[in-house]
Amino acid sequence: MINIVIFLASMFKFIQILQINWNLSNVSLTIFTFFTSLLMILILNYGKYYSEEQQKSKELYRELKAYADQVRELTRTEERNHLAMEIHDSIGHTMTGLIMELEMCKRVIPQNQEQGIQLIQHALDTARKGFIEIRSSVDVLKAETSQSEKENWVEMIHRFRNQTGLNIHVSLDPEKIQLPASIASVVYRILQETLTNAARHSHCTTVNITIQKKKDSLYMKILDNGEACNPYVEGNGLKGMRKRVEGLNGSIAFSQTPGFCVEVCIPVNLKSNKTKAFHTLI
Repeated sequence: MINIVIFLASMFKFIQILQINWNLSNVSLTIFTFFTSLLMILILNYGKYYSEEQQKSKELYRELKAYADQVRELTRTEERNHLAMEIHDSIGHTMTGLIMELEMCKRVIPQNQEQGIQLIQHALDTARKGFIEIRSSVDVLKAETSQSEKENWVEMIHRFRNQTGLNIHVSLDPEKIQLPASIASVVYRILQETLTNAARHSHCTTVNITIQKKKDSLYMKILDNGEACNPYVEGNGLKGMRKRVEGLNGSIAFSQTPGFCVEVCIPVNLKSNKTKAFHTLI
């Protein structure tokens, strides 16, 4: 503003000079002063604008750096939570079976040492498989589960049946269901966690598993005949299942009928999913 005032005052002075003495020298000086003053004003304004923009850039850089740090921390937290869920599901399932096998050993050995030794050997096999699962979880956390792991559904259910003595009945409709690896992995973990909870908390004798695929959705219902526990509390296992299902835009519901029931619905769209589908056989 000061420069503009000085500029206007100078122009007024030169106009007065021209009115008094109009000649080429005064005209040239007026024109030169006009453009020089105008140029100075433009340079000063550009310097101010550049300084402000530089300050804005520094502020934006600080905000961007703070945002990047926040995203990095959130990513680390998400990775820790994912790892915690994997360890909880896999190791918790294995340890539940192992504890129940050792309990059976404690009861059987005084009466039948040979059968007790067999149970101990089976418990050792379970512990070794658990160690492999730990290494697999820490190795880590592939976005998609391999086909070989999905083909171990049968092995997982049979092994858990032998470890716990539970009667586990599975109904699959159709007999072969194709699923993307990401969905197959979630279904596997839900089965694993639900069976673990049934053996650990509900004191049930039978678990019925129904899996159906209708149109573009997968429906799963897992119901045991155990004791009702009112009110039940969503611990790490149930929260982990809910997070996995909701991550696939699905829904999950827990209820007591009596017994404990888990119902899952997951949208499945193989056409828009680029992941290779697997045959999931139970």
